[in-house]
Amino acid sequence: MNLSKLLKHPIVLRSDDKPAGDVWDVAIHPANHQVLGILSELEMQKGRALCFLPHGRLEQRDRVLVFNACAEELNEFSVNNTYGKDQAVSLENLPPVVVGPFGYTVSPSMMAAVLNAQLKGTDHGASAPGNGVWFSELIDLPVFDASGEIGHCKDIVLDADTFECKTLVLETAHHGPLHVPFKAVRNVPEDMTHIVIQESNAPF
Repeated sequence: MNLSKLLKHPIVLRSDDKPAGDVWDVAIHPANHQVLGILSELEMQKGRALCFLPHGRLEQRDRVLVFNACAEELNEFSVNNTYGKDQAVSLENLPPVVVGPFGYTVSPSMMAAVLNAQLKGTDHGASAPGNGVWFSELIDLPVFDASGEIGHCKDIVLDADTFECKTLVLETAHHGPLHVPFKAVRNVPEDMTHIVIQESNAPF
């Protein structure tokens, strides 16, 4: 199962056949080669809310993901301050417009909103739990081994039963796709600028 195909996959709850939402992003632990869980906006009793669904309760079935919980249990999986990224600049106390001494007007709140958008690593604005990284943050990152840059991350192949990351799929300039065992991944820096693997690997 390719992670790129898992995105937008419908999610159903254990007790319902009707989709409750779809996959927004997938959190991965690079060192453990394991999917930590998925991020999704699900329908809850108080309306729709962003939820983090741990992989231990997920099951792949007939082109949908089954989350083994009922609607009444979803509150405990809603994204809170543990997972949510704080804004770099709070918008709460900023005025919409300020007039300068020479008559020029600026919008501090607009400037802050643009800055927050640029600093945010993902469209959904949540940070991955448990030292994980989001799949969306890995896409297109350059991949290096001891010889230098060997390609860019394009996909990750999972074991559909265990949700273990098996293969890192790279796009290369001259040789087409390169498949690297995910266990070769050695480092993904906190600034999310690149991926380091142990050694060069031939396609298999």
